[in-house]
Amino acid sequence: MYINPFHGRVKDEFHAATARQHSARFLRYTEVMEFLFESDKVAGVRLQDHLSGQIYNVKGDIVVNAAGPWSDKIAALAGIRIPLALSPGIHVIIGKRFTHRVINRMHKPSSGDVAVPHRNTTIIGTTSWTVQDCNYLYIPPDHIQQMLDSGCALVPAIAKYPIYAINAAARPLIAAAGASERELSRTFQCFDHAERDNVDGFVTITGGKLVTARIMAEKISDLVCRKLGINVPCQTRSFPLISFRRFYAP
Repeated sequence: MYINPFHGRVKDEFHAATARQHSARFLRYTEVMEFLFESDKVAGVRLQDHLSGQIYNVKGDIVVNAAGPWSDKIAALAGIRIPLALSPGIHVIIGKRFTHRVINRMHKPSSGDVAVPHRNTTIIGTTSWTVQDCNYLYIPPDHIQQMLDSGCALVPAIAKYPIYAINAAARPLIAAAGASERELSRTFQCFDHAERDNVDGFVTITGGKLVTARIMAEKISDLVCRKLGINVPCQTRSFPLISFRRFYAP
């Protein structure tokens, strides 16, 4: 058994590969250190490449904060707070595909609700708890057993096969007073910080899930276009995703 930080994020790579095909650039191992301001407007960011140690500036007409569970920390560099509740969960991946379709319990959200066929595996998910910092997530051993027990209730044959991998990630849930992480909506929200915080040139998209990523991209792209006076509709819904292997092609 091993912890696999990549498995289950293949669709993220599909998105990245498709974005690269449409001229996006990716700066890996690079951290946003601070915002660059011109008067009261965000004009860019100062970055640090953690492989080379180089620090340099990147300027732009608008800075989009799409940092998921780190969205609040990024926004805080501009003196802005995003109301996030960080809720990690784990998936247990079994090294065999048992079904052709998703099996899901039809009741209020709880742990171990779903078994998802994915390539030659089955993903059992998911648990939920809260953290203050998502940089160092741990996987509670009892959560692993809970997923196995729940998975066997959905697909009894799961008990006969070993665990292929386990992963964990933090959900960036939009916080609401008095609500537990299970009660919080998995919806997303766009923040125009010019209207909300009097900081122009800066917008945030956060919340949501991988399954809503493309509609999130559409909404934030439409917001950026409106702010820049560009009357062009977002086209993400009409483009098929391409193989992530092309993301690593020379």
